[in-house]
Amino acid sequence: MSITCDIFVYVQKYTSVALELLGEARRLAQQDQKVCALVFGGVADRISEEYSKELFRAGADKIYDIINEKLDVYNCQYCSEAAVQLIERENPYIILIGATHQGRDLAPRISTRLNTGLTADCTKLELIEYKDELRLAATRPTFGGQLMATILCKTNPQMATVRENVLRKLEYNYSEEGKAEEFRPNLDNVVSGTTFIEFIEDTAKNADELEGAKIILAGGKGLNKEGFEKLEELAKKFNDRGLQTAVGASRKAVDSEMASQCCQVGQTGKTVAPKIYVAFGISGAVQHLSGMQNSDFVIAVNSDPDAPIFKYCDVGVVGDAGAILAQMCEM
Repeated sequence: MSITCDIFVYVQKYTSVALELLGEARRLAQQDQKVCALVFGGVADRISEEYSKELFRAGADKIYDIINEKLDVYNCQYCSEAAVQLIERENPYIILIGATHQGRDLAPRISTRLNTGLTADCTKLELIEYKDELRLAATRPTFGGQLMATILCKTNPQMATVRENVLRKLEYNYSEEGKAEEFRPNLDNVVSGTTFIEFIEDTAKNADELEGAKIILAGGKGLNKEGFEKLEELAKKFNDRGLQTAVGASRKAVDSEMASQCCQVGQTGKTVAPKIYVAFGISGAVQHLSGMQNSDFVIAVNSDPDAPIFKYCDVGVVGDAGAILAQMCEM
C-alpha cells in the first residue's frame, strides 16, 4: 500500500529537533513520498547554502524556502498563514513539527486552520494499516505520564509534534543535493495581534548546555542545597577534563528551589539523550523517566533499594546520594 502525498517537516532553523524529524520522516516515507523541509525566512533572513546541504543530508528531498519580509522575525499569525497557503496548495499527507516553544505555538494554529487533528508531544511515530489505508500512529504520554496512548488522526493532513531528543537523529547518510523552491505567501491581509519589540537572548545557566551535554549529573529530592553545589563542583571537574557535562534536576528538586527551572529534566522540563546520565537521589517517577529514557547509559544512586529508577538503570548504587557525591568530589 503506497501513499503519494508528501511528508512536510517544519524546520525551526538551527535546532536539533528539525534534523531529528527529517530523519524520522525519511524512515516513515513510502516509496512515492518526498520529505519536504519548510523553512521560514524573511528577505534578510535567508538560509545558507551549507545549511541547505545539512537539511538534505538529514533526510530532506526538497526544501520550501518560504519568503516574506514579514517573516524576518517569528510571528505566529504570519507563519501559520504562510504555512497554510503552502499546505493547501501541496496537500501533504503528514506534517511534523518540533515541540519547541515556537512549534507548540505554531502547530495548533495550523491544525485549526486546516480543520485537522494534532497529536502533541509524541514519543513514537509509526505508519500502520487501518481500514485499508496507512495512518500515522502517534504515541504520547497521558494521564500525567501514567499511560501511553497511541492516537490516529481521521483527517489529512495528519499532524504531530515531537520533543527534542525523543527521536534519534539519523546519521548523515542521505544526499547533499535536492530540490529547493521559493514560496512567497501573500500576507498583505493578515492582521497580527503581536508586535516585535526587542530580542533578548536567554543567558540562563544551563539553558543550552543540558540538551547538548554528553554527561548529565542530575539531582532529586534525595539531595539538599549543598548536594546541588557538589553536583556543580563535580560537573566543573568533568568539564575541565574535556568532558561535556551539565547539571540536571527532577521537578521536585526544582519545586524545592534547590535547582533552577532551566535544569529540569522530565515531562514538564527538558528531554535529554546524553551518553551517560547519573541520577543522584531521584526516585524515578514516570514523568522524569520520560525526559531521560533515551540516555545511552544510566547510573542511579539512591538510598531506597525499591526506588523505581533501579528498574531502568544500567548500574544501580544503593546508598546515601549526598555522601557518595561528596566522596566523588574529593577524588
